[in-house]
Amino acid sequence: MLIVGSQCRVPFEVRMYLNFAAESAVRQLWDEIGRCGITRRDSESHVRPHVTFAVYEDVSEAVFVQRLQIWAADVSPFVITMPAIGVFCSDPSELFLSITATRELLNLHCGFHTTFKDLVWRPWAYYLPDCWTPHCTLADHLSPSQTANALEACLHVVSRITGMVESVELTRIHPEESSASFELMGMHPLVDHPPQG
Repeated sequence: MLIVGSQCRVPFEVRMYLNFAAESAVRQLWDEIGRCGITRRDSESHVRPHVTFAVYEDVSEAVFVQRLQIWAADVSPFVITMPAIGVFCSDPSELFLSITATRELLNLHCGFHTTFKDLVWRPWAYYLPDCWTPHCTLADHLSPSQTANALEACLHVVSRITGMVESVELTRIHPEESSASFELMGMHPLVDHPPQG
C-alpha cells in the first residue's frame, strides 16, 4: 500500500484468466510445488492462474471499470502457449511459465495501456509495453534452494500448455479483492496490426 499525504492508495492489477483446462494444468504444477513444502499460490485468498497485463498504484476506478467492460466486449478470447519454465533474476526469485510473445499478444497489450493511460496513476514499469515479459507465475518469494526444488518438481510433470484467455479482471491487491470481472466477448480473432494510439 502506498501512502501519499493522508491518502492511502491500494495498487490495482489487471488480470487475464484462462479456460478451465489450462488453469487445471497450471494448478497441477502448483500442486507439485506444494509437495516440496513451498506455499502454493492458490493458498493466497482465492488466487487463480492468470496473466498480469498491468499493475497501477491507483486508478479512477468507476470510469476504469466502465471502460474495461467496453474493452472486454470488443476483444475475443484468444489462444496463448506456455512452452517453457523461467526464473526472474531477482532476490527473492520467481518461477513462472513463459508465454510465447506473439505480435498479436504484444499489440493487444500495448493497445490496452494506450486505452487506459488517462485513468491510471503510476503504472509499474515491468508491465509496460516494451518491458513486459508475458508469464504465468508458479511460485514467488523463493530462496535459491526453493527455486531449484520447485523447478525440479515442475520438470517431472511439465508439458507445453496451450489455453484460451477468456476473461479480464481488475483486482485490488494488498488485500486482494476483485473490483470487476468481464468475459471477453468480441467476435473477431486477434489480428496482426499495430494498436491505434
